[in-house]
Amino acid sequence: MPNIRAAALALSLASASLLALPATGRAEPSVAPTGVYSDFLRARFAASQADLAVAAGEYLRALEQAPGQTDLLRLAFRASALSSQPAAAGLARLLPGDRDAQLYLAALAARSGDWDGVAARARALPRDDLSEVLRPILLAWSEQARGHVDEALAMLSPGQDGPVRAIFVLHAGLIADLAGREAEAAQDFQKAELSFEVPSVRLAETLASFDARHGRAADAGRVLARAADGTPAIELALPALLAQASRPVVSNATEGLAEAFLAAAASFRFSDQGDTALLLLRLALDLRPDLAPARLLAADVLEARHRSADASRLLDGIAAGDALAPLARLHRAALMQAAGDTGKALAELDALARECPNDTLPLEQKAGLLQSAGHLAEAATALDQAIARLPAQPPASAWALFFARAVARDEDHDWAGSEADLLHARELSPDQPGPLNYLGYSWAEKGVRLAEARQMIEKAAQLQPNDGAIVDSLGWVMLRQGDAQGAVRQLERATELRPDDATINSHLGDAYAAAGRRLEAEYQWRRALLLHPEDAEAAKLRMKLDETPRQSARTDN
Repeated sequence: MPNIRAAALALSLASASLLALPATGRAEPSVAPTGVYSDFLRARFAASQADLAVAAGEYLRALEQAPGQTDLLRLAFRASALSSQPAAAGLARLLPGDRDAQLYLAALAARSGDWDGVAARARALPRDDLSEVLRPILLAWSEQARGHVDEALAMLSPGQDGPVRAIFVLHAGLIADLAGREAEAAQDFQKAELSFEVPSVRLAETLASFDARHGRAADAGRVLARAADGTPAIELALPALLAQASRPVVSNATEGLAEAFLAAAASFRFSDQGDTALLLLRLALDLRPDLAPARLLAADVLEARHRSADASRLLDGIAAGDALAPLARLHRAALMQAAGDTGKALAELDALARECPNDTLPLEQKAGLLQSAGHLAEAATALDQAIARLPAQPPASAWALFFARAVARDEDHDWAGSEADLLHARELSPDQPGPLNYLGYSWAEKGVRLAEARQMIEKAAQLQPNDGAIVDSLGWVMLRQGDAQGAVRQLERATELRPDDATINSHLGDAYAAAGRRLEAEYQWRRALLLHPEDAEAAKLRMKLDETPRQSARTDN
């Protein structure tokens, strides 16, 4: 799943509580009448169970009894809009000052070809950050739809800086491109690309499409490869993205609005406003049901809310021939696994691995599934198959594959194979804290190559100074070297960073014991036992506690 989530972000593809109020800062409605309050509570419970259709119905019943409750009206609209209920349009018209209601009505107008209505709704948006971004874009596309290209471009020419300016010039480029104004479009697309250190995949698709349609296939490949670099799930889709680069990303104003809603939804990935993101994605898909990035992002939001069935239905809507279909299949396999249907998940990943014989990601995900199910040897075999697909000189990014196989081999009691993979991972990418810490800690556990182990762990700690596991490793190797006082300092900090980790608390007890602080050691070991350690570790802790009174007695004598 980490690869899938990274892909969702890279695609400009959100999660928050279904119970969150709209982003207006308003308090929840105070509904005094008993009947209204009962309906309201049922609606809230339905929303908490992700049943928005039921929630919408309960909110509407509450509204019938308290029609003057504006906040209740907003909740009813939001639940209705998110669950695609017909009542949403009527509720939205009762909220003239509500941003989300106006955006909903703008999308409704666009679907019916009422571009004057789109412009009117855009002008009715309130003054807030999202509206200030979307208003000019909605007005611009409404002008473009009516054939007013100059007026459309003028809407996107304010002197904005930063990401907002990049969105404006991107949409200006799309509008100029549709009008056949190649020079203007090229200039705007270049400005948009320069605004981002690494372009999102959706932006890269737009730039690549323009390049490919104007005879610059090499530039199209370059920009897509740059966007996919370091994101394995996107690399899986790269051949298909290249193959379809000659198609325009946007071919009319309706699709332009869908892109605007998608981009706005992506921004809420980082702002804990998941309901707003889902609504924007709903609007994007209402305008363009085949918009795969919107489906992928919405599925990611829903899966984070434990709405796996809804997420799967969204992914099912991505056509098999879409360039992003492999990503949807990876996500579907993960949802199958989460639902306990391991057999179907494995079958999906095996099929994808056969269809993508040069890609390692389906096999990586298969290995993770098998490892989490305790099938360690099979997980290592899947990683063997993935590594066999690497070129003779693997790229630096392949360190993760060798690291994953090292962990699987170690858990399957194949330390020699694990150690070889850890060394190879370190060779491919020397500054990865994971392999450095894992190898250094393993050597410390075995009491070998302690000086080298400490150097590696110290390097890992420099790279991730607040990682409790790495700080624990540093304290542990120091203890193995006989530096009890230094170990105590590091392990005390490790327990501050990860207070509920049984192993770290046990290690601190060992350090206290080595430093002659027996009472504190016993306390720490007892604390570790309360943190549900694994059986083998719990047995060791009890043995230490059984030994402590005898050692204390010998000390007293």
